[in-house]
Amino acid sequence: MVDQSILASPPCGPLDGRRLEDGVLAFLGVPYAEPPIGDLRWRVPSAKKPWKEVRSATATAPFCPQYDIDNVGLYREVPMSEDCLYLNVWTPALDGKPRPVLFYIHGGGFEAGSGALSPYSGQYLAAGHDAVVVTINYRLSIFGLPPFEPYGDDEPTNLALLDQVAALRWVKANIAAFGGDPDRVTLFGLSAGGWSIVSLLGVPQAQGLFHGAVAQSSSALTTLRDETRSLAQRAIFDQLKLDGADPKRLLAATTGELLEAAKAAHLSWRHTLANLGDRRRPFIPHREEATLPKSAMERVDAPDAFKGPLLIGTTREEVGFNAFRSAVPSLRGYFRRAETILALSQLMEPDRASSIWDNYAALRGQSEAQIGGFIRSAFDYIMPSIRFAQKRSALAPTWMYQFAYAPAKVAAATHASDIMFWAGTLNSPSPIAAFFLGENGVGEDERNLSLTMQSDLVHLGRHGRLDWARYEPVERQTKIYDIHPAVVSDPAAVERVLWDGVEF
Repeated sequence: MVDQSILASPPCGPLDGRRLEDGVLAFLGVPYAEPPIGDLRWRVPSAKKPWKEVRSATATAPFCPQYDIDNVGLYREVPMSEDCLYLNVWTPALDGKPRPVLFYIHGGGFEAGSGALSPYSGQYLAAGHDAVVVTINYRLSIFGLPPFEPYGDDEPTNLALLDQVAALRWVKANIAAFGGDPDRVTLFGLSAGGWSIVSLLGVPQAQGLFHGAVAQSSSALTTLRDETRSLAQRAIFDQLKLDGADPKRLLAATTGELLEAAKAAHLSWRHTLANLGDRRRPFIPHREEATLPKSAMERVDAPDAFKGPLLIGTTREEVGFNAFRSAVPSLRGYFRRAETILALSQLMEPDRASSIWDNYAALRGQSEAQIGGFIRSAFDYIMPSIRFAQKRSALAPTWMYQFAYAPAKVAAATHASDIMFWAGTLNSPSPIAAFFLGENGVGEDERNLSLTMQSDLVHLGRHGRLDWARYEPVERQTKIYDIHPAVVSDPAAVERVLWDGVEF
C-alpha cells in the first residue's frame, strides 16, 4: 500500500515517488532512454533528455511488446508498448548514505517478462537489507535482438544488451540521489537475465558500470547460430511479405505485425530446432564486433572483460520436472529418449549419446520424461554454468551455488522456482508465486532460506565477496540453498564425468 508522496531530485529530473507502508520509497516507471519508436526503432538507445517539471513516478510503465504463445497464464494481460525503456527504484531513504545497488535483469527467454512483475519487486530487499534495488525493462524478441540487420552491419543489433547498458549508465549518473552508491552496483538476474549478465561480463560498453554479478540459471556458452538466424529470417520475412531487411518497410510495420513475425520465428524454431535445446532459440545475443565479438565463454579471458566478483549457479533440476514445459503438448517430445539422443548426437557419437541416457536412467531411475528433463537440465543450464565457472575461476573471483529447495506444489527445484527467494517476495500476490508455491504461502523454513539468499546477495554487493570458499577446479565448493543451507564439495561430480569432453 501507498501512504504518501515523496520528491527525489536526481540529475535526470525531479520525480514524485511514494513512501510505502514499510517506509521504503518507490520510484516507478522512470525513463532511462529516449523511446525507441518511429525512426529510433532498432537504434542503439540514447539517454533520456533531462526534464525540469516534476514527473510522476508512482506507477510502472508498459511492458515491452511480447506474446504468451502457450497461454500458460503466468503473464496477465498488461499494457504493452514499444515505448518501454523504463526502470523502477526502491530505496530505504534519500539521505545521501551510499548503499549497495542491486540491479535486476528479468528473464523470459528474451521474449517475455518485465522488471515490473511483482515477484521482482525490490521493496523487501530494500527494507530488510539497507540496499537500493533497480529493476528494468529492455527490448525483447524482434525489437531487442533482431536476427537481421535493419540498417546494415554498421548498426549494432544486440539491442537488449545495449538497453541494459543504457540503464546502467542511468544508474551511474543518478543513483546517488536515491541513496545508492554508483561504485557498488551488483547485477543479478535469472534465465535470460542470467544469460544477459554472463554476456555483459564481456560487452565492452558495460565495463566500469557494475562491480559484481550474480548469474542465475544462465545458459552461458552460446550465441545465435547461423542455422537459427537463417530460419528466423525466413519466417519473419515471409510473415511480413518482404524479400529482405528493407528498413523503410520494416519501420512502416506496426507493432502487432512485428509481434506476429516474431511469433512465426519462434514457432519455426520450435518445430525445427527446439529439440537441440534452449540455446538454439531465435532471439538470443549474437556475435558482432561492436558488442559481443566472441561468445561469453570466449570473452572470459579478454583483457577488457569484467574481472570482479561473480556468483553463478542453477537450480538442481532446472527442467527435471518442469511444469512449464511438460504442460506444452508440442514440447513433450523434448523429453523423450529418442529425441534426446538425437539432439545429443549433434554433439557426440550416437553411442555416447545413448550411454549418457542410460547412465542418467540408472542414476535417477524415474520416468522417461524426468530422465530426459535431467539431461536437458545439464545440457542447457548446469554444465554450461559449471564450465563457465571453471574457466573464470582461474582469472577472477568466482563462487558457485545450487538451489535445491523443491516447493511441494511442483515437487522439484525447477527453473525459476527460486525467483521469489532471492527477492524476498514469497507472498507476492502473483500468478508466478501461486504457480510455484501455491495459494497458501510459505512457512518459517522457507522464509529463513529466502533471508539467507538475500543476505548473500547483499553481502556480495556490499563487500565484493562471499563468506564461503571460491569455486576452483579441485574442491569446487558450492553453496546449496535448501531448508538447511550448506557448502559442499563438487555436488555435480557425477554429471561432470558423464559430460567430460563434450563441447556445448
